[in-house]
Amino acid sequence: MIKFVEIESIEYINDLEWVNDITVETNHNYIANSYLVHNCITTSNVSIHYPQASLINECYKIRKELYRTMKEDNSKDSNYSIKIFPNQYEFPKIVADGGIRNYDHVIKALALGADYVMIGSLFAQCIESAGEKTTKSSTKLPLRFPIERYKDFSVDSKGNFKAYYTDEYIKEASKAWEESLVNSPDKQHAQLSYNRRIDDLKQEKTIGQINVKFFGMASADGQKSITGKKTKTAEGITKYLPVLYTINGWVNNMISYLRSAMSYTNHTTIQSFIGTPSLIVNSISEIHAVNK
Repeated sequence: MIKFVEIESIEYINDLEWVNDITVETNHNYIANSYLVHNCITTSNVSIHYPQASLINECYKIRKELYRTMKEDNSKDSNYSIKIFPNQYEFPKIVADGGIRNYDHVIKALALGADYVMIGSLFAQCIESAGEKTTKSSTKLPLRFPIERYKDFSVDSKGNFKAYYTDEYIKEASKAWEESLVNSPDKQHAQLSYNRRIDDLKQEKTIGQINVKFFGMASADGQKSITGKKTKTAEGITKYLPVLYTINGWVNNMISYLRSAMSYTNHTTIQSFIGTPSLIVNSISEIHAVNK
């Protein structure tokens, strides 16, 4: 039987001492601010690991059992804490984090019981992401891409980007040309040259492929970005990923695929879809694909 247990007493201890991270024996889950949290990739590094898909579904089953138990107790005692959570969707939330590499992984996580899905690398590959952007140069060394100069990005199927210069950048670039225009002995020729340059700045520019530096916040780079130095054993990865889409393009695709999945499984709302469809594993390779 699973239920919330009311705290009977609190004892304050004045002696300071080192303590471990908040955790629960055997499964490393805990609840914080109504969210069900699971420790990071430390589990796999210490060879005690619960595959992501199975973990989501097990947590969802535990939450359902918790709600069922509390409803039964509430029917016997009107003062029981079910009043804190009037329905099962107000129970601790489940957030899937890690190994999300494609649209279908998001859909599987929701179908298995996740309320939310955390996404790192997929969003990093959006042109709007905050990661450091680079392009290839003639020397094959990465060059910083000045994304702040551009707006209205578009991308083709091969990941080649086009964009326009911002009004601020055009105004800034034109200042130096205006000075040369004033000092030119041939004002008419200088004016024509100035106009052509301004017109060229306003045209769509072909940028090509763009890469972005991506790292997890528990990685060495992530720790340095927060505290300025590495403070603990690094977890996670640091690598360059190709920028593949705009955030609007990704979101529109995600909405379309999720709607299709919900339609195929006869669901009209996210609430009814979460944790309800049956996941049928039909091959060993599929087991490895699902249980990342």
